[in-house]
Amino acid sequence: MFKPNIGLLGLTLELYDSSLPELRSGREVFARRLIKMMENDINFCFPGACNTRESVEKAVARFESEGCDAILVIFLTYAPSLIALPALFRTKLPVIIWNTQEATGILADSGPGLMMENHGVHGVQDLTSALRRSGRNFRVITGHWRDAKAIHRLIMLFRAARAVSVLRKSRIALLGYPMQDMGDFCVDETAFLAKIGPAVIHISIDELANLVEKAPEGDLGELMAEDRKHFDWDDMITSAEHEGAARLEWAIRRLISDYHLNAWAQHFMALAGSNRISILPFLAASKLMAEGVGYGAEGDVTVAAGCILMRELAKESTFVEMFTMDFEEQALFMRHMGELNIAMARRDVPVKVIRKPFHLVKMQPIPTPVFALRPGEATICSLTTGPKGSFRLVVAEGEVLDIPCYLNIGAPNFKWRPNCKLEEFLDRFAEVGGSHHQALGYGRLGEAIEAVAGFLGIEAFHIG
Repeated sequence: MFKPNIGLLGLTLELYDSSLPELRSGREVFARRLIKMMENDINFCFPGACNTRESVEKAVARFESEGCDAILVIFLTYAPSLIALPALFRTKLPVIIWNTQEATGILADSGPGLMMENHGVHGVQDLTSALRRSGRNFRVITGHWRDAKAIHRLIMLFRAARAVSVLRKSRIALLGYPMQDMGDFCVDETAFLAKIGPAVIHISIDELANLVEKAPEGDLGELMAEDRKHFDWDDMITSAEHEGAARLEWAIRRLISDYHLNAWAQHFMALAGSNRISILPFLAASKLMAEGVGYGAEGDVTVAAGCILMRELAKESTFVEMFTMDFEEQALFMRHMGELNIAMARRDVPVKVIRKPFHLVKMQPIPTPVFALRPGEATICSLTTGPKGSFRLVVAEGEVLDIPCYLNIGAPNFKWRPNCKLEEFLDRFAEVGGSHHQALGYGRLGEAIEAVAGFLGIEAFHIG
């Protein structure tokens, strides 16, 4: 996860350059103090204060050329909206406005100088009114520059902008084909590319099988040794079964490298339909998610994109599915066949890898990680398609419960409780069309995901 790159557009009034010649340079000092305060989390590009349409145009062009993820607008003094509106309207970069000032307020003994240094609020209103009138999306955060809560919200918006930037450059492999008749994640790939950003790269099972068959023995030995070193390995797993899992993992890693992939999706029936692949990639998927590679089961590229999004916001993410309702716990039992992010496992017990027979298709037993996620606040999101092909993000905050892994289930698992009543959550989730695959990340990320939706120009439904 990299720092967001943010262009700082600091606005002042040109009239002040002649009447108050020291004001602009003093306000630039304040802007650099703001940059210094957030430098551990954010990379800023600040070309100096802008007070004309030409200087704003030049600054925005620089932000675009230097690959900024968003533009942060700060009114260092009042500035009229129309010097900034044309450039902000045309740019594709997300626009975030920080309605802040240096002083906490004006007191009885405050002089006119303090007021002149702290009168950007009506400039914010001028610009936001003009942006709204023009139909340009933007986000606003109001708060004093030392307000930790406002700064936290601001940084989350920067991460949301970074997530959008990453999505627009992402590449997701589809190995084989999606599962027949699963309609909730069927996607128009052209619209997906145009609106959300990721390109879907179609890779045949034969291409994967060719790599499986030519995996170098030395690399396989290293992968197998690392598995036995880091996991509580079931001695019932044969060397041939372990080698089969390692071969498949090596091949997938090679595809990720060769195709510059950010995520991948596979369907077990597509793999099972080949007589050249003998095993399923449960261990590979769980390990690769731990390394930041998104994943979607059953060939679901939309949830793979959701994993990319959640990773950018939460630093780590996992693919997951709601499996069973737990009315007594007011929670959902979450699992899939054998894929969860190993890096998100509880740290008080080692991850077990079991020998799992797989009866849905004729394949050899599969080395499968079994663990529970560590407890904590966690957010789920579903990227899905609504009426008339419009995309939407469905998001809900809650918590991963503090429970041990249920080993008899034979797959990694945990319980997640939404912040509202279970029944209310599930009613609403179904009503807005949330899909049956989700991405999960730790933290309260609802506002950030709503911001992502706004930056992408799609709907967001925040439940609870």
